[in-house]
Amino acid sequence: MRDELATQNSQFMENTKDMTVTDTWSIFEELLKRLMNQHIPSKMLSGNKVHTPWITKAVKALHRKRNELFARQKVTGKSKDRHTFIQAKATSQRLER
Repeated sequence: MRDELATQNSQFMENTKDMTVTDTWSIFEELLKRLMNQHIPSKMLSGNKVHTPWITKAVKALHRKRNELFARQKVTGKSKDRHTFIQAKATSQRLER
């Protein structure tokens, strides 16, 4: 991409000598977008851990409870809340596995 942009630079400079800033910017933006589409790979990711067959409603409920306990222990900073969160996290991991 960098090499192609360097080769396009001289053409760009010659073509935009007498143009306004707005026109020059729009041409540069189009060139850059075209090069990005050509040279930068993109991949659409699909699916996640939630759609796996072993994640049941009970496991999802434990995940929500674990997340609530995490938020609580983060706010309060109490060791009791931290211990409760760690236990919920371990239970959640065990059932998920």
